[in-house]
Amino acid sequence: MKKIGNTLVPRNPFAVAAGQRKAGAHEKTEKVRRRDAKQALRQAVQAMKKGGDVFPPFSFA
Repeated sequence: MKKIGNTLVPRNPFAVAAGQRKAGAHEKTEKVRRRDAKQALRQAVQAMKKGGDVFPPFSFA
């Protein structure tokens, strides 16, 4: 590791690791949600074209 400068107090390596680590439960990104919805819609349309009795993946609430 390259040393850039001297500090008066040594750094705490645990604090750096904790700051860089994401905490808590991860959620799907908006991009992934859009992709999943697109795939589900495409699969439902193909199933309807084949004559399957499949409801669309979305609801009319």
